[in-house]
Amino acid sequence: MRCPARRAGRAPVVWALQAASALLVVSPPVAASAAGWPSGADVDRCLASSAKPTPAGPDHRTPLSVGSPYGGTLRHGVALPSRGPGYVTTRWVQQHDARWGTAELVALVQRTAATMRCLQAGAPLVVGHLSLPGGGDIELSRSHNSGRDVDFAFPSVDAAGQPTLPPYHPFGPDGRSRRAPRRFALDLRATWLLFDVLAAQSEPAVQWTVVSPDLERLVLGAARAAGVDAARIRRAEALLTLPDYGGAHDNHVHVRIGCPLASWRAGCQPAGPVRAHEVALEAAMTARWQRLRPRLFSPRARTRAEAISALARAGLVAGLEDVVASLADPDAGVGATARRALDELAVAADVAQIDALVAELPALTGAKVLQAALERDGRGRERLVPTWRERLRARDGADPLTVVLGRDAELGRRLQRRAAAIAARREALLAR
Repeated sequence: MRCPARRAGRAPVVWALQAASALLVVSPPVAASAAGWPSGADVDRCLASSAKPTPAGPDHRTPLSVGSPYGGTLRHGVALPSRGPGYVTTRWVQQHDARWGTAELVALVQRTAATMRCLQAGAPLVVGHLSLPGGGDIELSRSHNSGRDVDFAFPSVDAAGQPTLPPYHPFGPDGRSRRAPRRFALDLRATWLLFDVLAAQSEPAVQWTVVSPDLERLVLGAARAAGVDAARIRRAEALLTLPDYGGAHDNHVHVRIGCPLASWRAGCQPAGPVRAHEVALEAAMTARWQRLRPRLFSPRARTRAEAISALARAGLVAGLEDVVASLADPDAGVGATARRALDELAVAADVAQIDALVAELPALTGAKVLQAALERDGRGRERLVPTWRERLRARDGADPLTVVLGRDAELGRRLQRRAAAIAARREALLAR
């Protein structure tokens, strides 16, 4: 997900400055507080005043995100205009036409930018790539395939502390540009407001905000120091996740929305949690799980395996307990399918669900879960492996991988080395 624009090591270019000067203010700006950090009421008011109808797809067809963000497609997508109130797109995005998304994603970008403008949150947002017109693979990116992802350059200030159009530089743990530390620094206030504005929106629901842990810690620390309400910080923090694929995310904020309901019905794979306010989607997912569940108990192994795969593709976390039970299926193929499904569903599961399941897992089943996760380069690996391993170790008083080690010494040692490498990287990313 590294944006090609990061390679530009010079100051913001003339096209962006000209575009920014032409932008319109869509609502009156708020008056800054004594500390210069708008309140939650300010954010809500600016969001309300920045609301606009969700754009329609071509010929009024419903834009659909199909498949996963890593290998899916975009049907009947909506193009984000190259510039608009409170934002400009990069030249790379314009040249490669990487400005397409679902209607919900495009509306999110426009509403976020207009809200930031209303809040006097510095220079206009610089928007990196969304998706190509039909989705699919995009240069230098492992996601952005299905119209649900967008990148924003980190808001920045110049040497005088004045907001400036972000140069798409990587920023270090001290908040200074790694390429031009004397010229550019992270705008902590504006970056916090970007996190806050994204988290405050429910339509569409932001599924993840992916940034470098160093910069996450820096921004949230500044918000706490400025006296921002703790509930707002927790709300934003709940959306922040580890950049366990696609680089460090120290030069941009990567945002992914959840599957819109129509897209999910057309085959959108959530690849992450369904947020609490996505009531209609949650209801539809529960109904599908109830229809699929009887097939998990079919006398035919193939039917059971197909039902497990369908649960995983649809992100039906409600069926997680059934998938775990299927790990002990007498048919080896069904058990293997269940282990793969568990890796997929673990991305969407919360710690409470994992705790509840681990309490009932026999040691051998827990070891099989870890084995499946360690042997697969899944997106949930860095989240799944430490959590399951820690819970099983705490319950049984021993490393669950010793079970594998006892059955297959060579495999056990290899998995232990891989688990140690994963844990070390995660610990480094999460170091507080």
